[in-house]
Amino acid sequence: MCMDLHFWNTDRLSAADAQARRRFVLSMGFSAFDHPDVIGLSEVSKTALKHLGRFADDHTYRLIHRGRDELRSHVVLMISDSYSVCAWNVFTSIANADGTLASEAAVAAVEDSSGSLLTFAAVYNYAPWPQVLADVQDFADQHSEGRLIVGGDFNMARTLDDKKGLQHLGTVAFARIGRDFGWSEVLPGPTGTEVPTWPVGPSAGNSPRQLDHVFVKGLVEFDAECSVLVPPKADVRLSDHALLRTRLGPRAS
Repeated sequence: MCMDLHFWNTDRLSAADAQARRRFVLSMGFSAFDHPDVIGLSEVSKTALKHLGRFADDHTYRLIHRGRDELRSHVVLMISDSYSVCAWNVFTSIANADGTLASEAAVAAVEDSSGSLLTFAAVYNYAPWPQVLADVQDFADQHSEGRLIVGGDFNMARTLDDKKGLQHLGTVAFARIGRDFGWSEVLPGPTGTEVPTWPVGPSAGNSPRQLDHVFVKGLVEFDAECSVLVPPKADVRLSDHALLRTRLGPRAS
């Protein structure tokens, strides 16, 4: 079995007016090119949810997100109908100071045609530490024997090690993820290094960092590879983040 997964911060994807809807069409065309098995989107505005529902129906995806509420940003997980969704949930952490979204994860346990179980999770984080990661691991332990693949905008980068006041989002954060959860990162660089995913476009020269990441656990039968894809130029700007594409294929014996 092979799988193709796309994770992308859509930078407040909206559908509130004609220009936003034009951007929505182009953005979804980019995020869903080649019809991946899983699409994880973050920073989706609530005005886009109805349009996403139609897109999911038209392109045979199961759509998972929390209900519409006063928070502006949503994480969305889209699972191809070729997989059976056995369980799903959305875990949310709110910043106490102003009630904004601090971190969120949309998760789904799926079963493929061979009966194998796997948890997919899309993550968005804008907190000193994404509290929802423990919820993701607990969900996977309960529904897929701990086997998972997690992707999204973590707002962490090893290049933050030399940034005063942000070192806690650098190497120490990745070490904690490995220590606390046993997750392994699928790095996109040719020698297992980070590749910048933000900012892309006109501001690409402004301290580029890999803020978007993919982690796996328990996928002993798979080899995983990751690549960074920059949104194409268009008549409207799509996002300031690149898309992370992850491919899983059978591990060579």
